[in-house]
Amino acid sequence: MTDTSLVIDPTASPAFPVGDMANEHEPDPRFTTALVLDVAEVLARHGYPELTSGADLSALRMFLLRFCHIGR
Repeated sequence: MTDTSLVIDPTASPAFPVGDMANEHEPDPRFTTALVLDVAEVLARHGYPELTSGADLSALRMFLLRFCHIGR
């Protein structure tokens, strides 16, 4: 079975990063601990280990922050 609901246009401009947050006065309200935990849950559903430490949570948070806002 092939999922055709996600169509990737190879010529489209990237949607991320959404900004570096350097000049923003408020943190991005979308970037929450709940978001990080949701991503961790999806990874676990796909067979990756569940988060077991604060260090794991911090590392995932930083990778997501970089992907979403910095692009590095």
